[in-house]
Amino acid sequence: MVSSIGTQVDHIELGKIGRPHGLAGDNHIEIWDHHIPITSVTRWYIQHTNQQWQHLPEVTVQHCYDHHYLLINPNHEDRTQAQALTNHMIGVTRNQLPSLPKGSYYWHDLIGLATINIDHVHLGTVGELMNNGAHDLLVVKGQYTYNIPYVDAIIKQVSLANRQVIVDWPQDAHCHA
Repeated sequence: MVSSIGTQVDHIELGKIGRPHGLAGDNHIEIWDHHIPITSVTRWYIQHTNQQWQHLPEVTVQHCYDHHYLLINPNHEDRTQAQALTNHMIGVTRNQLPSLPKGSYYWHDLIGLATINIDHVHLGTVGELMNNGAHDLLVVKGQYTYNIPYVDAIIKQVSLANRQVIVDWPQDAHCHA
């Protein structure tokens, strides 16, 4: 069961609902920002293809291992119902996220920031973030694509107010056109 909510609430996309798990109607979840305390979230939302967010009542998220989670839905009786949720985005409302210490950011706050290197060259815009196992990467898209490690030696300044991130990254260190 999915209940409707208004569209004025600020929703944060945290991941994607994956394939069904087991016979009871649960789903795997791919969570993108591993810094968010996922298992403490009490209200989950699903984004449908029409971009509308709807509350998923009574669901919980269970941590399995590493960065693997399950969406437990007591309203589903079998995996056919779980299959209907596969590939939908899952998220929360912004007010459910705890405040972070100064200098720390949620991934969704970095998406869309202009990325400028220390030589004042505009490299592009943060299109997404990913984790390569060693650290997080800013995927900056412009004329070229840059995978920039999110580490103190490279990230010089983040300004949400100015919508930009300053990096110590050469213009010619791109992935591909």
